Amino acid sequence: MRGKTKVSICIPCYQQAMDVRRLLDSILQQDYTDFEVILTDDSGDDEVERVAADYRDRIVAKTGEETSFFYQRNPVRLGHVRNWNAALQKAEGEYIKIMFSDDWFTFPTSLSTFVRMLKEHPDAVLSFSGSRQSILAGEDSQNNLKHLNRKSEGKSWDRAADEAFLTALRKDFRILFQSDQIGA
Repeated sequence: MRGKTKVSICIPCYQQAMDVRRLLDSILQQDYTDFEVILTDDSGDDEVERVAADYRDRIVAKTGEETSFFYQRNPVRLGHVRNWNAALQKAEGEYIKIMFSDDWFTFPTSLSTFVRMLKEHPDAVLSFSGSRQSILAGEDSQNNLKHLNRKSEGKSWDRAADEAFLTALRKDFRILFQSDQIGA
């Protein structure tokens, strides 16, 4: 037992089993291993549950902790916000990383970079970064993108915070939510 988990990766999802698979693949590629995965499922079918069962042992092997993967199928649909809260309530990590089924880590160092930023700034309550936005084309939208670091045949662009955005952020952190910067 290593003590308290550093990062809880909370994944509230609704269907989109192939997207969940892509996200879990990207988690398995991370160079950082002190994490837990919490997947709360609002789906009406068992497709996401089957994906979770397929990945559970691999996540546990990656982290070395039997309790590092938690799956919960909600007995009744909770809706977006309550499903998100259900995942957060299960989190035991010092830090929380919320990801949705259509998100994935772009680089193997993504999670370790988030942790490093928070450790270097202990007074910080939030860490965010630029992101790569992708509109997946053809089979990629229904495939698990084994080539996570390559651009899709669809539209893809990098998104970063410019000075105007950072100035506005310093005045009011809520613009992160209004501009969909969190989770992106």
